[in-house]
Amino acid sequence: MSIQSRRFFHCRSCGHKMRLGVDECGNCYQPTPMINHFPLPLLLALPVLAVAIVALVISTV
Repeated sequence: MSIQSRRFFHCRSCGHKMRLGVDECGNCYQPTPMINHFPLPLLLALPVLAVAIVALVISTV
């Protein structure tokens, strides 16, 4: 089972389980939270990138 086929979020209105990257609930068509609109690789890469930048800044000081 791939990560994108797993359902991580629940709709705030009806409780329907949703996948990452959808703009609206497939059951009640309410908009999803903004965090759900971003693709998973981007969500995982941002903290890693932030730590790498901090490490580079610290190593140059």
